[in-house]
Amino acid sequence: MSAPEAPYLRRYLTMLGTVRRECSPDLPRYPESVLLARGVAYAPTPEPKAVKWGRKQECYKNAAQLAIYAHRFKATGPFTYVEGYALGIIACPHAWVVDAQGRVIDNTWRDLGTEYLGLPIRAPALMLTLARRGVYGLLDDSDLYTAKLDPFPKLLAQPGRQGGQGGRSQPRPRTKETR
Repeated sequence: MSAPEAPYLRRYLTMLGTVRRECSPDLPRYPESVLLARGVAYAPTPEPKAVKWGRKQECYKNAAQLAIYAHRFKATGPFTYVEGYALGIIACPHAWVVDAQGRVIDNTWRDLGTEYLGLPIRAPALMLTLARRGVYGLLDDSDLYTAKLDPFPKLLAQPGRQGGQGGRSQPRPRTKETR
């Protein structure tokens, strides 16, 4: 089985990025450019029966809560939060989780999308960003695009790593210096 490519979403994001670049030429980066450069394409998979459906039209909250619960309690996961675009009836911003094998678990859309392209976010980075902003959803955070240093390497999980740890599979032991 070949890796998914999300060709429609890539064309769509290229078009949106062209418009955004013309409207905001001073930004060092913007959501579409980051998704095109670092986004991971995922193939849709049927919903596992053990995952509870979230509320309709609350994908960011549904996916974040599922990923955080899995990260903290290791009960349903490991799941990694992914935010980007999905193609259903139309292409739109969306959030979902993926399991350790990279399978999409979309607990918001009852009818699966046909393409998914997004950024896998490390669970600790997700929790810190949600606490700082007080709202669900990360890609609309203007601080990510106006900062001189690129913040995305610290946010992104490495595909295939359990729980979205971003390269560290076990938590670091606490010492006097880290308390």
